[in-house]
Amino acid sequence: MKRTIFLGCCLLILGVIIAGCSSPAGTGQNDTSRQKPGIAGPADFSQVSYVDVFVIGKDWDSVPGNDGIVIYPDLKDANQQSVLWEGTPLAADIEIWSTVPGGDFKETFGEQVYNGTANITSWKDGKILMGGGIKVPFSSMNVTGKLATGMTFVTIHTTDGKVYTGYSGTTPLMP
Repeated sequence: MKRTIFLGCCLLILGVIIAGCSSPAGTGQNDTSRQKPGIAGPADFSQVSYVDVFVIGKDWDSVPGNDGIVIYPDLKDANQQSVLWEGTPLAADIEIWSTVPGGDFKETFGEQVYNGTANITSWKDGKILMGGGIKVPFSSMNVTGKLATGMTFVTIHTTDGKVYTGYSGTTPLMP
């Protein structure tokens, strides 16, 4: 349990550091290709190149211990910058698979433990510090045995008819 908490904290800190380092500062260029938050108008998803997925165990009630996971799907452009948008709901198909240790320190797919759909409505749903994300309770997962970790795949359907799939290789499957 302590190892899982420690790993989760390390991943959270690493994610915050990476997110802070990923935007170029002081370039003197105005990026008008991305919609700025709070500006009314249709979202422009033509800049999307891929979806980056981050998953963390989370406690969302008053009882100590994680209740499930929160998935943060972040639409990125070719420069690895978040595509900013608001107010346009996008369908997110979610698959969570258990992983089992394989040879040569490689994990292989085990069983599918969750399959569902959710909506995201803003770029903030992809940012851990913005309070968004998609909650999946452990009680919704069909985990057999002592499979502690898995992989999460998220497929986002944008309004221009394109589909983007990303994954997170470390997903807690139990508290």
